[in-house]
Amino acid sequence: ADSAKKLMEHNKIKNVQVLKCLVEDAPIPRQSVDLIVSSWFSTFLFAERGMGAMCVARDLYLKPGGKMFPSECDFCVAPFSDESLLQDRLTRSPFWGQKSWYFLDLSCLKDEAIRQDVRRPSVEYVDPSIIMAPAHIHRFDMYTAQAAELKRIKMPFQFVMAKTCLIHGLASWFALHFEGSKAKVTLNTEPAFPVTSGGARGTNWFQARYLLEKPIAVNEGQQLVGFMEVDCSTFNAHAAFIELRIEGTDVVAKSPVIDLRDMDPRHGSLKQFPPNYATMDSPKPHDIVLPERIEKWPMFPVGALVTVAGVSYKFVGSLADQVLEGRQLYPSGVLNGVQFFRATNVDGLVAKAPGEAHHTLWERENKDDGSKAPFQVSPP
Repeated sequence: ADSAKKLMEHNKIKNVQVLKCLVEDAPIPRQSVDLIVSSWFSTFLFAERGMGAMCVARDLYLKPGGKMFPSECDFCVAPFSDESLLQDRLTRSPFWGQKSWYFLDLSCLKDEAIRQDVRRPSVEYVDPSIIMAPAHIHRFDMYTAQAAELKRIKMPFQFVMAKTCLIHGLASWFALHFEGSKAKVTLNTEPAFPVTSGGARGTNWFQARYLLEKPIAVNEGQQLVGFMEVDCSTFNAHAAFIELRIEGTDVVAKSPVIDLRDMDPRHGSLKQFPPNYATMDSPKPHDIVLPERIEKWPMFPVGALVTVAGVSYKFVGSLADQVLEGRQLYPSGVLNGVQFFRATNVDGLVAKAPGEAHHTLWERENKDDGSKAPFQVSPP
């Protein structure tokens, strides 16, 4: 609040009043507010407990017929299959497997270290191809939700499996609905939903995944039933628990107690792209042939094609640099001073011009046809 007030004063904004107090202690006349808008949501939607505060503000200050933004909130969950995430967690703690660390045997703590890793939610862009059933949607109406009901939330669900596979856990995301007097706008954070400009996918909330203690094997068409229970009853209680059961059987799988305060950020993984992109060999630089129609950077129109050794890539647009953090870049060629790269975990090319703030993304268009054509660029 102090920083917000300083910002208003510095910019000579006089029609904004900053109040530093609990929402229930605000010196605002009861039922006098036309609109309550707040960005209280987190990756887990209600992990930061802001939804309850908005319910309190609504009951105290919103006038009859006033608006709540967001108006409705959808918490979405779906089962996923991804052995790589489980193996990543099981093999993260080699340190605790040491039997002679300065003459100490640490191996007795290895199982506990693994349990701590498994209970951490993974925050990242989720590849839609690993989602094994349509999502269950649990809706919260911001006009009728009660703060007391949000302290402990139990959300039952039922999924019809689209494939025969191992289910390793649940993925979650949310959608927010803003219903005004004349229009309704939705912010959707579902996997690969294209909400940003320049061809980028996803939002800064990403998605979250929660592992089961042990995977559960399901067949296509089977029904998977269960619930997710969330405890936000006190300031320090941000825990969740999942139970899944195959309908008509005694087969049950459970999660550990999930610690929503200890999220594992795996940002920038670009998992929404096709899953087999990580097997690229390090390519060699290619000679470049530049058609006369495309004379200099940044005159590539959206849809322009780059051909490297018979594989075509389509120009999509800008790419935020943080999605490339930790990625290995392999040079593929230079075009008018612009260096093109292949990047691990990206099924395409990335490029950056001198002086440009961001990389650009060129998505893979076709499979290798076996030719070894030079590095070429073609108009759309």
